[in-house]
Amino acid sequence: MKFDKFNTLLSYIKSFTAGNARILCFWLMTAAGYALLTPLWEGFDEPFHYAYGQWLATRMRIPALGSTPLSEEVWRSLQLAPGSHVVRKNLPLVTTYEEYNRLGEAERFRRRAQLRSIPPVSRSTLATGTNNYEAQQPPLGYLPIAVIDLFGQRAGLSARVRIARLFCALAGGGLQVWLTLRLASQLSLEGHWRSLCLFLLAGLQTFHATFSRVSNDWLAVPLATAVILAVLRCSQAAGIRNAGLLGLILSAGLLTKAYFLVWVIFSVGVLLALPLARRAKWTMLAALAAGLLPAAPWYVRNLVLHGNLTGTLQAQANIGPLEVMAAAGEIPWLSVAPALFRGALWTGNNSFLSFSSVTLNAMLLLGGTALLLWVTGSFRKPSWRREWTAACGVAVFGASLLYANAMFFAQAHRSYYTSTPWYVQTLGPSLACLATLGMAGGGRLGRWLASALAAGTGYLIASTFWVKLIPLYSGYAAGRASPAQLIQHYRGAWWHSLAQLALGPVELLAPLAAGSTLLACACVLYFRPSRLPVSRRGPAC
Repeated sequence: MKFDKFNTLLSYIKSFTAGNARILCFWLMTAAGYALLTPLWEGFDEPFHYAYGQWLATRMRIPALGSTPLSEEVWRSLQLAPGSHVVRKNLPLVTTYEEYNRLGEAERFRRRAQLRSIPPVSRSTLATGTNNYEAQQPPLGYLPIAVIDLFGQRAGLSARVRIARLFCALAGGGLQVWLTLRLASQLSLEGHWRSLCLFLLAGLQTFHATFSRVSNDWLAVPLATAVILAVLRCSQAAGIRNAGLLGLILSAGLLTKAYFLVWVIFSVGVLLALPLARRAKWTMLAALAAGLLPAAPWYVRNLVLHGNLTGTLQAQANIGPLEVMAAAGEIPWLSVAPALFRGALWTGNNSFLSFSSVTLNAMLLLGGTALLLWVTGSFRKPSWRREWTAACGVAVFGASLLYANAMFFAQAHRSYYTSTPWYVQTLGPSLACLATLGMAGGGRLGRWLASALAAGTGYLIASTFWVKLIPLYSGYAAGRASPAQLIQHYRGAWWHSLAQLALGPVELLAPLAAGSTLLACACVLYFRPSRLPVSRRGPAC
């Protein structure tokens, strides 16, 4: 029996390596290059996420919203390191990239020297008058960040952030890659189609912008995929063990992000919908509840400390369902919804640069067509129940994101909209799998759709590096990039300018970006129509 299991493991590793080696190399080089390219604090809310982990390392206790300041080290670095014009709206002290590039060479050198010379002892000194709004978050995802800050306390801030960011990009992204492949196999995707599913996910800029930063999303996003896998396992093999495992995964999610309350509701709904006797259902629900017990103290703490279950800023501002529904009625969804969808593909980090709406809309149209192919052909396959269970998870959490968008709009006093693109990444693996299922069962049309989406994905990630982000962080001042201006920029001292802002050494990140681009081209050729198998009924189950 043990020998058979060993052979099964070897065959799985062999098929995994043979079918996905180039995709995995592409993801690895893209993730590492992206993490090293992005300047200090350019990730979404990154200084506040890092300050949370730093608080755990220096204070050895859980922070509380409203009474947890930033460290003097983080606050001082915000005054010295340049940042996005978007961040400038919340933190007026930040020098934008445009302003930084207009400074003289001597002034930029002085600021970099001051940033490097911030004494590490200031990591345990509190900056009076500051407030860390990420103190609302549960603590589990910040424990590795705290460990990195604690053991690297003698190193400079940039070095610690670099290590923490690489951890989030490689550990969190790697976990997401593995779980995506598991989900693809669970939904009967194999061979080229499974590899395509992974490429479509790992080639999105927002995917890397979510993982290649210091935050708790490195753990939250993969756990959402793990929940869907555990739910599918319960639907296939009902039992106390599977329900208890689902509860433990949900518990880990609840200790990472409060939005896992939505996944609890979804999981309970699936268990109640299973064709089981009432006694068996209640037994599984009891096992699920037992698995949720580790997360219970955190939410009891929220009730005691904040008077609400989630402990979020919005809940403490008394923004309830009625206020959210009123705000939702004022949002121009016809113009906001396309921005939400495009933000799931590309954001331009915290600077929210513009990207060709024609390209993004074309990719959304291709993806929507693939999903339509899946809908029309899903009921002809024996695996339709599993596929629609995953689709229900997408629908439930997607509805919660629309609710959250209206809630943020109400909190901002109707002044701006937010697309929260990093939340949408929790839906990416399921949507990629379902769209790939549609293309796999769509005959020749599906093959051409797959090749077009692969080409768009390769173009997207190559443009992200060489047309958008590297020029932005190396002093390219023009708005919309033109080929002639970009060529002129790359003929200049872009290498020197990029070294002043990038978190990692240019000698390493430039080859990583180049390798990612070459591998993206290889992947596009790998998914040309003649190489994709034709199947009008989709993969065999």
